[in-house]
Amino acid sequence: MILRADAITKRFGGICALDKVSFEIEEGSIVGLIGPNGAGKTTLFNCINGTLPIDDGRIYFCGEEITNKRSYELARLGMCRSYQIVKPFRSMTVLQNAMVGAFCRVKSRKSAQEIATEALETVGLYEKRDEKASNLNIGESKKLEIAKAFSTKPKLLLLDEVMAGILPSEVKVMSKIVRDINESGVTIILIEHIMEAIMSLSERIIVLNFGEKIAEGAASEVVRNSEVIKAYLGVEEE
Repeated sequence: MILRADAITKRFGGICALDKVSFEIEEGSIVGLIGPNGAGKTTLFNCINGTLPIDDGRIYFCGEEITNKRSYELARLGMCRSYQIVKPFRSMTVLQNAMVGAFCRVKSRKSAQEIATEALETVGLYEKRDEKASNLNIGESKKLEIAKAFSTKPKLLLLDEVMAGILPSEVKVMSKIVRDINESGVTIILIEHIMEAIMSLSERIIVLNFGEKIAEGAASEVVRNSEVIKAYLGVEEE
């Protein structure tokens, strides 16, 4: 087990965004995190990786309690994430962007460049390495976001809607990138609204609704769960 969340609770004033959410993530797995808009998925990511402090509960990573550690501390421990809204360093090249993540692990420019180059090859951006990040389209920018995170040499990678906004023809390419990263030894938690992609990639699915975990299990089990059907469709299963 690489990650354990025990009763994570997060409030924003009188609103409970996460209500005692608990789960475990096995090392080497791909786990999908789904739910309607506003369910608390990105908030959960923010709490896990230290972007937001939690109000109650405990988080454990590789057997160590990491509750409310900062993101940069967690990156050094081996946890990194991508963001739903990509924000590359636009005036820098694609390679330089990826090198920023690599400096989390190494100090020399040569080593950082080697790590970043490998990450760009993995996501299919090697040929664009000398271009300015500002010249990339949305699909390429999403790939660069992954490469920046992958360059930190993570044990656990949190991917937040890396397929949002890309062309349907690019979904299979992005799915392969996720699989390739996983097969390199990285555990992945994936937020995604493209059901075909997340169901085919994920060994297990966690479902949130209004900040509560309402289901967890294999994709084939989750899609038949009456609470999940109600959350997405607003109707009970017949």
